[in-house]
Amino acid sequence: MLRSITIQLKATPLLADLTIRAKNLYNVATYQMRQRFFQRKRLYTYTALWKELKEHKAYLALKELAGAQSPQQILRLVRSTWTGYLAAKRAYRLHPANFHAPPKPPKYVKKHRKFVVLWSHQEVRIRNGKLLLPRKVMTKGFPAIPLDRLPCTAQTYRTALLVPFYDRYQFIITYEAAATAPAIEKDAPEKVLGVDLGVNNLVATSDGLLIKGKIIKSINHYYNKQRAKLCSVLARHKLPTSRRLQRLLRLRQTKIHDYLHKASRQLIQHCREQQITTIVIGRNKHWKQKVRLGKKTNQHFVGIPFHKFIRMLTYKAAAAGINVQLVSEAYTSQTCSRCGHRSRSNRVFRGLFLCNHCALVCNADVNAAINIAQKVRSRAAATTGSTPRRGARGTVPVPVPSDTNLS
Repeated sequence: MLRSITIQLKATPLLADLTIRAKNLYNVATYQMRQRFFQRKRLYTYTALWKELKEHKAYLALKELAGAQSPQQILRLVRSTWTGYLAAKRAYRLHPANFHAPPKPPKYVKKHRKFVVLWSHQEVRIRNGKLLLPRKVMTKGFPAIPLDRLPCTAQTYRTALLVPFYDRYQFIITYEAAATAPAIEKDAPEKVLGVDLGVNNLVATSDGLLIKGKIIKSINHYYNKQRAKLCSVLARHKLPTSRRLQRLLRLRQTKIHDYLHKASRQLIQHCREQQITTIVIGRNKHWKQKVRLGKKTNQHFVGIPFHKFIRMLTYKAAAAGINVQLVSEAYTSQTCSRCGHRSRSNRVFRGLFLCNHCALVCNADVNAAINIAQKVRSRAAATTGSTPRRGARGTVPVPVPSDTNLS
């Protein structure tokens, strides 16, 4: 399984020069592919594109600084981008409902922007616990990357990328992770855990685990306030951006990314302890498109990257031997998990569910998670905990807030 390590690097003239040269070559290669496609309705193969551009000044400029492999990787990337565009066109003709709009040809990178630089395993060396790039770029001042505490060796290393990241750069190392034995045995009895995603509670499970979402809500709230102030100042001076705004954007994304990793790891650890074999996540397609939840709620809901969290959870669950399924969460917040009665009035408050039919009192998010788990109950027994007496106070089951290890 491929894994990645991300290291942030402070901006230097060398890193800016590398990414600008990569952008220039990408635009030149994109121009050649666009002309070929518009005139002949065909694409260059990688070999033909390389023969066309191997003497171009943009190709030679990147080769001079980054090494021979980096410009070749850029050409391969351009080729794969266009083949992906053609595949999307074919998929659009067959199933147009799966797309918001018809796919468009790849465009150029804007002049003031930068682009990624790639190095393959053929050019990178690992010596004395440090990752070394080609000598051409190392002699210009590119730092050696220490790998003493990282699970990457000369045998498992695959690629390295230099990615512009707001006011800094990300150096991403991909490596082949050693296969580990799954935490859940194959012959273990099947248990299903329902997961409801939300704003105040990022995760609510059908057995009562709650992972707070107010931390992300607080990060977004601070970001929106500060961004509004900075943008008003920049607009008065007719400036597109500033270093302070770029730093604010970077810190917001880094903090949210870190919290989502911790939350997903916490949930997987809970599944291991409870021997959960299947995680069922409630998710509606296009749920952020044309959403009308009010001005403030819209801002909170749209600002949380639920899809990124699902991706993190999926690959961590796969490593633990846990299956992940996505189902529609329609009406799960209005339906009683005990009797199945559905009514909007069942949702008394944001966090309180009170069934008008059977008098079940339950945490609203946990009730939704139980209903999500029950959608696959025909295939497996859902893990929903004990059922309380009729009209009992409290939650079903009692939610256990779990954010002590996340902040």
